[in-house]
Parts: sequence; C-alpha cells; structure tokens
Amino acid sequence: MNRRGTDKIISVYWFAILFIVAAAVVYMVVVFYGTPYDVREAEASAMINQIADCITKDNKLRTGVNNDNFLEECHINLGKENKYYVEVGDLEIAKGNMNLNEFCDKKGNKLPKCVERKLYVLGGEIVEIKVVVNNVK
Repeated sequence: MNRRGTDKIISVYWFAILFIVAAAVVYMVVVFYGTPYDVREAEASAMINQIADCITKDNKLRTGVNNDNFLEECHINLGKENKYYVEVGDLEIAKGNMNLNEFCDKKGNKLPKCVERKLYVLGGEIVEIKVVVNNVK
C-alpha cells in the first residue's frame, strides 16, 4: 500500500489548526488589552446613590447637612486630584473642581462624564443631584 498522499493531507489540516489557534490567541489578546472599560458613569451613579442616602432620612430631607459639613456627614472623599464635582441643587452644596461643570454639554471619550438625577422626597420637594467624574486614567 502506498501512503504518501495521507501525510500531505494531514499536514494541510495541521497548518489550518495552527492558524486557527494563533488567530484565537491574537483575538483574545486584542480583546483583553484593547480599549479600557469606562466606569465613570457607574462611579457617578454610585456616588449619587450615596449622596441620596446621606441627605435623606425616612424619605425626608435631613436637617443639618450643609455645604460646610457635607463631605464629613456623607463620608465622601473627593481626593486631592480634583477629578470630581458634586452639586446638590436645593441644599446649595457644591464641592470639588467647579471647572469640570463646563464640560457637561460637550460629548467625547476623554471629557468628564456628567450624571444628573432628581430625587423626590416627601413634602413635594425635588432635589437635583449632579456629579461630574473626570477619572480618565
């Protein structure tokens, strides 16, 4: 029996399998090390939830939270890099880098992310909470 043809057919399949495996490895590396995940919007939403829990008690606005003691009362650390801006409208609270507020109307991947939410509390009050995150690393 002459088996010369079978070796050539097996080598073609062998190279096809090697090519598929190499392509899969390259694809996985590109997906893993590709564009980073943008979690700034999720970070801002989490901060808004923390602020909402802090300024309300039994679905009513807490008294005693003001611009002077806001960071301590709500246990918020904005850091020293000025990457955050927090504004609570009705309570006249504004903390962080106020310059970040200018970028809220603009769109872009490298620009700060702005998240605004309205908080409805008992008594018919609506409190607007705005958080801007510029953590681009």
